Amino acid sequence: MGLELGVGEVTKQQKIILGVLAVVGFIYFYSSVFAPMSGNIQSAENELQNKRNELTEMRARADQLDVLEAEFEILAEHLKRTEEHLPRSEELPEFIKTITALAGRFDMEIRSISVLGVSSGEYYRTHPYRLELSNDYHTLGHFFAELGQMDRIFGIRNLTLSGAEEGDVVAHFDIVAYTFID
Repeated sequence: MGLELGVGEVTKQQKIILGVLAVVGFIYFYSSVFAPMSGNIQSAENELQNKRNELTEMRARADQLDVLEAEFEILAEHLKRTEEHLPRSEELPEFIKTITALAGRFDMEIRSISVLGVSSGEYYRTHPYRLELSNDYHTLGHFFAELGQMDRIFGIRNLTLSGAEEGDVVAHFDIVAYTFID
């Protein structure tokens, strides 16, 4: 009984060596193929999460778009109404017609109108004019009240009153018209 091995017989030692080689081969295969994939998978998952966060942020912005568009429409309408009160140009002839017509409604005598220097603010220009009107005290008050009710914004400055003949009052004042700065 010697040690005779046939082609089909594998010894216990050879089985152990084959088992160790299989384990080493599996570890090598895993470390060279699957381990790098694991890192790539983690990187891809991180990138996917970043894209999901970005998508969530973009959806939130898209939801705000409707709100912003509605707010824009409101502000555009507000600007349109404001431009009715504060035009973009001086419109001197229209201003003189307006003041003359208003004074005529109250049977006031316009003694003088003079243009003063234009000055600019941050959002608007002021166009002051010096006026001198005469009539009785109450009519003058009605004139100023009506002026304050007009669509266009006017301001009254430096009002001085002095007596005139037959109980009339002469009003010296600066009336200021405002225009938008483009």
